[in-house]
Amino acid sequence: MFKNCNKKAINSHGISEEASLKLIADEDGHLISLKSQRSGMDWKMEFIPVSTGDASTFTGFCHEHDQFFNRLDSGKFETYFDVINQCFRSMSHTLYNYEYYFKVYKQERDNLDDFINLQSDIYKSLGLTREEFKNRFIEENDKLWNKRFEDYERINEFKCELNDLLEMSEEIKHLELFNGKIIEYNWINSHITYRRIPIKIPVALINHLSAGLNGKVSDLQFTIVPDKESTHFIQFNYRNSRYFTNDFLDKTKNSISALNYIEQIMMLNEKNWFIDPKVVDKFSNEKKLMIEQDMYFMHERSLNDKYDISIFDSIRIDLITELKGEEKEKELKKINELPYRKSFQTRKHSNDKILEGIWLRQ
Repeated sequence: MFKNCNKKAINSHGISEEASLKLIADEDGHLISLKSQRSGMDWKMEFIPVSTGDASTFTGFCHEHDQFFNRLDSGKFETYFDVINQCFRSMSHTLYNYEYYFKVYKQERDNLDDFINLQSDIYKSLGLTREEFKNRFIEENDKLWNKRFEDYERINEFKCELNDLLEMSEEIKHLELFNGKIIEYNWINSHITYRRIPIKIPVALINHLSAGLNGKVSDLQFTIVPDKESTHFIQFNYRNSRYFTNDFLDKTKNSISALNYIEQIMMLNEKNWFIDPKVVDKFSNEKKLMIEQDMYFMHERSLNDKYDISIFDSIRIDLITELKGEEKEKELKKINELPYRKSFQTRKHSNDKILEGIWLRQ
């Protein structure tokens, strides 16, 4: 992931194992993540244990370049350099995931006929022949993957610019961080916005989203890094949109707002977030299943939508002691009551109908 490095990559962490992941793991060194589990053509979302040795890992850096993150791995999060360095680390992790999915897509294309043969009920219900369905499937998936490749190229460009900034600028190594700081450099067309939340929220996250807010669109990279006493929350805004930067600052203006926003971001993408197992251990079976199914239907929500179930109950209880009135009641309701959801099959049927409509408009 470093320019001009051809050395063998090792298993690197996107978020520090020593300084962060181990602080929120159980006695056996495990975290909990929400992952898709496949069984034939069916799949579901499920909470599963992940070791700190595997959480957020990717083969991105050689041993020498992995030492570039020693400050982060020793718990240093004090300067512009540290925030930009974590952004570079997170972007490298995101790019690795893109490369992995490109490989998977190629494998799926190589075995496409087997997949199409299993879809006879679908293409017959759409009034399509097998070949018509196959050609449309290829066309739509090629559009999707071409868009993802464009995203990959753009992210890689920013990563290279951050790499240059980290290697060339001495200034950023001495600029002290301030809460709510917006980091801008004229030759990098982006905003890096940093919040230090004064409590430890037991989640580590790297999440890339193509997000829309009130008619505006941007690509956003979120990184959440817990330490012993606090939580570092970073947004990298690829399009230099002040709107998204201001939105982040508003949604993280205090600890309870930041907690809500973190839960909201978690439930927009299951990939690459890890939480303290004690959090999930306290869930009822009904609550656990509802969160798993909500992640299955993550497309039902957007960056505008607060998640209506409390994930971090204990932290929320501590934070709302100073709230009053309607605001406090809303937060308590997230803990004490599960919201209404349509059945899984009803939600899936609605989702399938949307997909069918897309196919029929082609």
